[in-house]
Amino acid sequence: MKALVFTISIALLTSSFALRAQQMYTMADTVVAKRCLDEAKKLINAADYDVALQQLDTAEVIYGEIFKETDLRYANVLYQKGRCFYYKGEYSKAEIYNLKALKIRQSIAGTDHPDVAASFNNLGLIYRNQGYFDRALELHQKALDIRQKLYDAEHVDVANSLNNIGVVLRDKGEYDKSVEFDLKALKIRLNILGNEHPDVATTYNNMGVTCWTKGDYIRAEEFYQKSLAIRQKK
Repeated sequence: MKALVFTISIALLTSSFALRAQQMYTMADTVVAKRCLDEAKKLINAADYDVALQQLDTAEVIYGEIFKETDLRYANVLYQKGRCFYYKGEYSKAEIYNLKALKIRQSIAGTDHPDVAASFNNLGLIYRNQGYFDRALELHQKALDIRQKLYDAEHVDVANSLNNIGVVLRDKGEYDKSVEFDLKALKIRLNILGNEHPDVATTYNNMGVTCWTKGDYIRAEEFYQKSLAIRQKK
């Protein structure tokens, strides 16, 4: 009987050590994955997409093994890979990774979450560049709806969604509506960012493109000049 109790105690102790070792191994891997993810974001901002993808591949394997599809960190890795492929012009791959990220984010965070809005936004960018304007408009509107629920009326992300909708409306030939959304984005950006911010210059440029396309050359030149004046100060 004593021998049996001793054997059971040893087994439990061994199991405890094994579990502790597994937890330490998992934590160590998580630190590595986070480091790879953080480095990849810097590389994306530096337009070094191929090296960023290498870092993200490592993070994807680690988070995928540890969390599967039950953690927003894994979804973020997929989202960042989607960004890389988007910037590389590989829109089919970008779509696949963004859709995977969106599915996980919706299942974990629900429908009204900043990450879900970001996924809708990026999918809208992808479809717009593929020429699927109606689909792009639908997704940008979804992103805007979420952001307007989450933030004050004047928020940078709200302005970004308004800007993106304006761009797609221009692509669809709906020039008056496009300018309407551009003006809404411009108002927010001016109030939050000031009149010398690159995003303000981008909005003026977008409005210039829209007016030029519809044949309003005088107004287009006015907006181009405003955009140029800001950029020349930088």
